[in-house]
Amino acid sequence: TPDPLAGLAREIRAPGTDIRLVLIPGGEITLGAEEAPKSRPAHSVRVKPFYLGVHEVTAAQWRSVMGAAQSDSPDGDLPATGVSWQEALVFIEKLNAQPEGGGFRLPTEAEWEFAARTGAGENPAFELREPRPAGKGGANPFGLHDLFGNVWEWCSSLDVPYPYRPADGRESLSAPGMRILRGGGYFDIPEWITPALRHGERPDRKLPWIGLRLARDARGTNRPSSRP
Repeated sequence: TPDPLAGLAREIRAPGTDIRLVLIPGGEITLGAEEAPKSRPAHSVRVKPFYLGVHEVTAAQWRSVMGAAQSDSPDGDLPATGVSWQEALVFIEKLNAQPEGGGFRLPTEAEWEFAARTGAGENPAFELREPRPAGKGGANPFGLHDLFGNVWEWCSSLDVPYPYRPADGRESLSAPGMRILRGGGYFDIPEWITPALRHGERPDRKLPWIGLRLARDARGTNRPSSRP
């Protein structure tokens, strides 16, 4: 059986920025949780290898791509916040227009949950009542920081019921509807800081506890697929 990770770099960088993404090997995951109504039913999904940002896009990284600060975002290495889903797509479009390469996108919610379910090492910041600098929380075994409790992170997925089936149109970027946020924010109670929690929000909504994390296909077309 060919090794799906053969020849893939362990880490890549978005062109013209210091945004780092690490290789997530993929595999099978039980997506969802029976105790969370919006996350039912728990079901098996296979996720192909993909790249995911080491931490959320920072305010400085946003400025480096967009040429200006996000309107109500903090500065420096704090996460870029007040970012709508629509604005996140504009940021990604500008990033992908760089001549050095492209293919960056938002993660699907299946990819996000796969990455978040692996190991410990997180230090949720909900008790701080403000976001912490990106990358300052403990890393999980994949080398990912701040998946929980810093800022909510946009996913590409539409807010439609489970089971997760990518072929049903939920990953269409042009379809109308609410989009999924994951991870919880700095103000949230511990019960909200879980891998399976799903929250839907309007794609034009700009809130001070919402940011984004980049993803990219490992090679070719890379979307999770439902298992029978």
